[in-house]
Amino acid sequence: MILRTIQLLFVCLCMLYPVWSEGKTIQANLTSLAEKSGKAVVNISAVRKVDSRERLKELFRLERQAPPFEEFPDRFQSHLNPELGSLQRSMGSGFLISTDGYIVTNNHLVAGAEEITVLLHNDDNPRQAAIVGYDTETDLALIKIDAPSMLSTLAFANSDQARVGEWVLAIGNPFGLDHSVTLGIISAKGRALGAGLFDDFIQTDTSINPGNSGGPLINLSGGVVGINTAIMANGQGISFAVSSNLAKQIVHELRTRGRVMRGWLGVSVQDVDSLMAKALALPSPGGALISGLTPNAAADKAGMHVGDVILRLGYRVIKDSTDLLRTVAAQQPGQETKIVVWRNGLEQHLTVTVGNKDDLFLEQAPHSEQAEKASTLDGLTLRPITESEGKRLGLNSPQGLLVLDVRPGSAAESAGLQPGDLIMQATRRTVRSLKEFSSIVDHARKETGTIMLLIRRGNKDFFVTMALR
Repeated sequence: MILRTIQLLFVCLCMLYPVWSEGKTIQANLTSLAEKSGKAVVNISAVRKVDSRERLKELFRLERQAPPFEEFPDRFQSHLNPELGSLQRSMGSGFLISTDGYIVTNNHLVAGAEEITVLLHNDDNPRQAAIVGYDTETDLALIKIDAPSMLSTLAFANSDQARVGEWVLAIGNPFGLDHSVTLGIISAKGRALGAGLFDDFIQTDTSINPGNSGGPLINLSGGVVGINTAIMANGQGISFAVSSNLAKQIVHELRTRGRVMRGWLGVSVQDVDSLMAKALALPSPGGALISGLTPNAAADKAGMHVGDVILRLGYRVIKDSTDLLRTVAAQQPGQETKIVVWRNGLEQHLTVTVGNKDDLFLEQAPHSEQAEKASTLDGLTLRPITESEGKRLGLNSPQGLLVLDVRPGSAAESAGLQPGDLIMQATRRTVRSLKEFSSIVDHARKETGTIMLLIRRGNKDFFVTMALR
């Protein structure tokens, strides 16, 4: 009986040994991975000037029911960011992608910052960082420090090859606790949270908290599969990261150009359902139905008509309106491509030169007008819009100033202004001329040192607050 028991125990140990051995191997790999990858993760601190009205708005906003998805600053800002007079400090994470000091992070962390400082791994010496470029559509930013030596880096992995259930690490600075490491799995891929047209989020149950924003989500091979960006406000174990394949493309453009240029056709489109397909004599639902055209934009110049259904762009079959907009945005402005539309029961083959949305305004202005500058707002090159531009924007009369250029490192860039923006109001007063704008700015400079601008970008209007230096 004793011999049989010993034999049974021996068999059980033999069966359990491979599991124990594999567990030890995984633990050793995780330890090594955390140690190696952590050297490339940085702590980012950003200081921005805020308007007292913005603080009051934040206080009341926290009292109402939170939306299901929030970015880190939206939920915890007033609790974590100590205010120094009219200054507000936020903290987050980032990671080095080059030995000479380029760092990837979230745009919401550094947008509008007066000062950005970076702490490297095991280094108590804060280093000043400058914004190289940012993209509000994907909430990504690229900043740079002067590298003290050859720095440790992380590389982007192919997020398309990442699998649901795969183990991932998050390294960051939650609540200021620098270089914290958490472990989880990929819960889902390709999530769209309603943040914008270019939503492509990886969902993970890795523990993510305020301060992790901008940090890397790393696979077991040490590659970055995502940039931690958002949490589900009312949930647990539900966090989101921008996919690395999307981020890699954005970061490349920011590093080479300082901005992201997206293709544009100048069309309003909608999906084609089964009833609409039947009415149009389409064999099956699909494509993007043109419901509006911008005069003299790319689609108009290519001969497209309202009522056309865009079926293919290049070699890509267009599934729906969102698919079209994303496909066009991925094209380089100026690129010539074939396009197939459905018109009067037949396919029509056209050639389109992909446009750039800024061109709608910039190409209209005489050179002398483009050269005009507003001396009262550091870093901004402005001009009034023309009557024809005002009509295209749906304005009854020309009003507003067009932003032609934003100087890198200026207060205007920190506030998030971009070429092609239209300044509609300043301190709630309609702007019609450079002289009028100059007067408003001078008054604001003396009174508060800040100015609130109403900006029109594309078909969206929003306010920004800018510090006047």
